[in-house]
Formats: sequence, C-alpha cells, structure tokens
Amino acid sequence: KTSILYGLVLFSLLTVLFGSLFVFRSLTQERRLLSMKANFLSSVSHELKTPLTSIKMFAEMMAKGRVQKMEKIQEYSGLIGKESTRLENLIGAILNYTRMERGSQAFHWERIDMAQCAEKVYNALLHIADDRGIKMDLEIERGNFVMGDYTSLYSLAQNLIENAIKYTNPPGHVTVRVKNELDKVVFSVTDTGIGIASSEQKNIFNDFYRVGDEMTRSTKGSGLGLAIVKRVAEAHKADVSVQSKPGKGSTFTVRLRKAE
Repeated sequence: KTSILYGLVLFSLLTVLFGSLFVFRSLTQERRLLSMKANFLSSVSHELKTPLTSIKMFAEMMAKGRVQKMEKIQEYSGLIGKESTRLENLIGAILNYTRMERGSQAFHWERIDMAQCAEKVYNALLHIADDRGIKMDLEIERGNFVMGDYTSLYSLAQNLIENAIKYTNPPGHVTVRVKNELDKVVFSVTDTGIGIASSEQKNIFNDFYRVGDEMTRSTKGSGLGLAIVKRVAEAHKADVSVQSKPGKGSTFTVRLRKAE
C-alpha cells in the first residue's frame, strides 16, 4: 500500500511538472507570436504609409501645375507607378496569406506545367533584376506537370525569386531552375546573395519572421513571403528546403509531386 501511495504521489508530481512545462512552453510561443504579429503590423503600416505619401506628394505637385518640364512629369509618373506596384505587391502578399489560412479548400486544383509557370514569373521580374544590376538565368525542362493551384504556385515562385533579387547585391547572379527528378518536379532558386545563418534557417518559414540581420531589416518586406511559400508547399504535399551560408548565397528548393 505504501509503495502504491508513493507511486501515485510521484505520478501526480510528474503530471503537474510536465503539465506546467507544457503550459509554460505554450505561453512562451504565444507571447512570441503576438510580438511577431505586432512587429508585422508595425512594419506593414510603415510599408503602406511610405508609398502612399510619395504617391500623394507627386500627384498633388502635378495636379497643381508645379511641374512644368516634360522630363520631370515623366520622372514623377514613373515614381508613382513604382510606388503603386509596391503597394500592390504588399496587399497581394497579405491577401495570399489570408487565403492560405483557409486551407486547401480555397485552392482550384488543375494540371499545371511548372516550367511554364516559373518562366512567366521569371519574365515578369526580369526588369527588377536589371534595375538592380542582377544577372538572371533560367534553366527549365519543359513538360514537367504537377497537380496544383496555379495562383498559389505562381505566388510561391514569385516570392522565392523576388527574395533572391532583393537580398543579392550587384553585381550578383540569380538562377531559376525547373527539372525532372524521378517522380518529382523540382523548382529551385539559387542566388549569390548575403546568405542566411544556420541558426536562422529553422525560423525563416515562420509567419511574420524576418532574419535579424542589419541588411534584411533595412530591406523592405512584410515577413510573409517565405511563410506563404511554406503554406503553398504544405498544401501541395511538397518539400521545401534551403541551403545557405552567410556571404555565399542561398538555394531554395521545392520538390512537388509529378502529375500522373
């Protein structure tokens, strides 16, 4: 009886101990997520305000006739276009993230040529790389089909290529690849950029997370790009991985199931 009593007391103590550790861990994670969300909202507010201020200022100057020279009108019109694109991309990222939270039921499944999808994204972003002095290469094998949601896969490719351009200093190099690998279609983006420390790599796909490097902090972004990539990959039952070293560049790889 004494042994049973001691056993029950020990079991109770262990239960309380493990329960307390679990609750503490949950609260810590919750506080961390709330902090990241607060940083995200602050960052997004700033990201929205900055282009809006520029657009408003240039538009008012042109509307009030303060700008007379044609070259200045063209310059300011171009700046308004660029700032509008920044707003569009940010709002698009937020909407994509919201859609991902609804799960795979929000997707439209169809047979997609991943090479064609990647090429379309590549061509759309080529001018951004040119403006930054980044060389871009495209290496694709045609006819690699997957079952997926086109909008989501386009967003996945766009986020990975945009990140590669954004975090690569000129004169740098970004290579986009689509190839066949047994029963998989492999999409990858390799850059010669700043790289990611191994201690950061486990967190980069988390919601709202931004690498704590001085350059990445000063680079504009919402912290949702890689979170969207991860959610798209999970919805498509695909694997996403990163190989990177600080100062040596990064390679992000997504392995998707080949359509039958």
